[in-house]
Amino acid sequence: MLNSIICGDRMLGAGPIRDMIASAANGLLAMGIAPGDRVAILMRNEIESVVATAAIQHVGAYSVQINWHSHPEEAAYVIADSGARLLIGHRDLLAAANPHLPPRLALIEVPVSPTIVAAYGASAGRAELPFGHGATLWDDWLAAQSATAPDASMAAETIIYTSGTSGRPKGVIRAAASGDLAQRSETMRQTVFDIGPGARVLVPAPIYHTAPHLFALRALRQADLLVLMTRFDAAQFLELVARHGITHAYLVAPLFQRLLQLSDAEWARHDLSSLRFVLHAGSPCPVALKAQAIDRMGPIINEYYGSTETGPNTFCNSHDWLAHPGTAGRPVPGVDIRFVDDAGHDVAQGNPGEIIVRNNNYTDFTYIGLPQERQALDRDGYVATGDIGYQTAEGFVFICDRKRDLVISGGVNIYPAEIEAALQAMPGIQDCAVFGIPDTNFGEALAAHVQAAPGAIGINADTVRRHLSARIASFKVPRVIEFCDSLPRDDAGKIRKRVLRQPYWENAGRQI
Repeated sequence: MLNSIICGDRMLGAGPIRDMIASAANGLLAMGIAPGDRVAILMRNEIESVVATAAIQHVGAYSVQINWHSHPEEAAYVIADSGARLLIGHRDLLAAANPHLPPRLALIEVPVSPTIVAAYGASAGRAELPFGHGATLWDDWLAAQSATAPDASMAAETIIYTSGTSGRPKGVIRAAASGDLAQRSETMRQTVFDIGPGARVLVPAPIYHTAPHLFALRALRQADLLVLMTRFDAAQFLELVARHGITHAYLVAPLFQRLLQLSDAEWARHDLSSLRFVLHAGSPCPVALKAQAIDRMGPIINEYYGSTETGPNTFCNSHDWLAHPGTAGRPVPGVDIRFVDDAGHDVAQGNPGEIIVRNNNYTDFTYIGLPQERQALDRDGYVATGDIGYQTAEGFVFICDRKRDLVISGGVNIYPAEIEAALQAMPGIQDCAVFGIPDTNFGEALAAHVQAAPGAIGINADTVRRHLSARIASFKVPRVIEFCDSLPRDDAGKIRKRVLRQPYWENAGRQI
């Protein structure tokens, strides 16, 4: 168990953390929350968020993590779809969601800390809530409970909703593991997250996402210290590592990019020698960017490839990555990975195919209310990921692209990630996205949206085409090249290609 949690100017020691979790667990039982029930959380990174999640799991209920950036109607959809009986949220977020909340939903209102007020300009006042919801203040709720921990139930997995790029988000739910399966899951998580006694952990990414959520919860149960960043600031990240002797941190690709934009002098100001394990996941990190990050931070950067549905599938440390640039690593113990064609047949080694996975470290999952969509992913006991990749003779997995991002132009399959990798290797290119657009003659053509690095000179469509023509086949060079100040990414680091595609397809009369 943690010695302390820090978030902004707040710090809680081991005793108060233990008492707060116990009081919250007793409060949940007093409200009739039972094993298998769902409790929604609508909060930014905050001490109360991890405490509430731990308490929910203690009583055997499912915590439902809601992206607080969601539109209030989207948040209300997740609450209703999950069947949540209780919503615990920051008071300003509850106020925004107010008109859309389901009736008879119990509410617990968490105060907005000065750190959040400063970071987001949030209101710290009481939430204006609809008649009948009967919101209870977090502090009053805890004060009314015993701080003696109740008997624990088997901890349920957190329910995370997928991003919903092809429709409404879907809630991923699985039963808790026990016995040998629970031990295999624990072994796998230790391999991937590396957090144990003595670890001092920094989580700057939003903990409603799967990977940072698991990272933070593991720190809560195994580490010495957990530091949460309410909002990422690159210079503050370095300062926190130095100040608290951080040993473990979780990052995503855009955060590496922001860290590398800091000056040599800024890096030199901080003693970062304690940092020995940095994990990233969620989206691939461009090869050039990751190489720069390893050069700057040392061979301490690790990654895993996985999903909310399947969990971690592969793992890769810096040494393996430097020997095989761009790899997502080898399958972790207990995971079987295959690469198949559209007919479900295994492709030859080294050839791209859809990645299907069987993770023997987890209980099976389904989608809340959508068992048919879960069934649609089944491939004789394996789960279709929708990702395209291949595996080398040495066992290293490379991710080519998302299956839905595949562009078919004139009957030829083109993987945008290959073109993006070539673009990212061009000096002066900071970010890029390649995707399909409608074409009368070929069905689809390629478009590239490119973000030049600050101060880059001589970057234009012609220089980009010349760079690509020297590295890839001519039919893979995008017909349309647009420059932009920034590319839309979600806070897991994934480029929102749907936003980029939409203007091209909206009058095409088709979407493919």
